Amino acid sequence: ASLRHPPVTVWIQDLVSGDALMRRRADRPRPEPDGYPVPVRMRGIPATAYVTAYSPGTAGRRGLHDSRTAALIDPGEPPEPPEVEYDLRDRSGYPAPWLERMMDGDDWDDVTEQVISTTKGVNA
Repeated sequence: ASLRHPPVTVWIQDLVSGDALMRRRADRPRPEPDGYPVPVRMRGIPATAYVTAYSPGTAGRRGLHDSRTAALIDPGEPPEPPEVEYDLRDRSGYPAPWLERMMDGDDWDDVTEQVISTTKGVNA
């Protein structure tokens, strides 16, 4: 088992003003996430889903029939459900592969529903 060291506080001097600045150096880099942040919970664990693509879906359209012969003129279109793509991270914005490994199909469905219900009406 490897030992993980806690983040280290590093004091540096600002070259322009000469002021001492405190910077926290984390053990892992935090790449800036893309997308619209949506707070979610997975089994009570707070996380953030960064929405990168969202389609609200369509209500569909009924087919048209000839009123005299009942022949189908236009088949219509079936309804399409909303679709969303997101990047799941912990609540601090770090990638969370440990969280994704814990999730099963029902958890993914639950998080996706939370994202869709929050994203409705927002242009992501």
